[in-house]
Amino acid sequence: MDDEKNKSLHFTTGLLLGTAVAAGATFLYKTKKGKLARKIFQHHLKDIVDDIKTKAEAVVNINPETKIIKKQLTKEIKSVAAVAKRVFFKSGKPLLK
Repeated sequence: MDDEKNKSLHFTTGLLLGTAVAAGATFLYKTKKGKLARKIFQHHLKDIVDDIKTKAEAVVNINPETKIIKKQLTKEIKSVAAVAKRVFFKSGKPLLK
């Protein structure tokens, strides 16, 4: 009996989460306010990336052995920025090249 309740709960949770994601995507790509929100996200994303870079530089200056970590962080930052650019700024066509 508990197994059936868990399955039902998981299904309902997934359904609600999917609905929320679809509503968010619709808002971001089909409304004027969504376009403004994407611009704000872009601005904040640049700030976050710059903050991470600054922190990585500070770590490297404290301990030169962390250059490997810096390279990994830089690679991850570039990857996140590339994904964010494709998702948020592709003229209403997310995840397409």
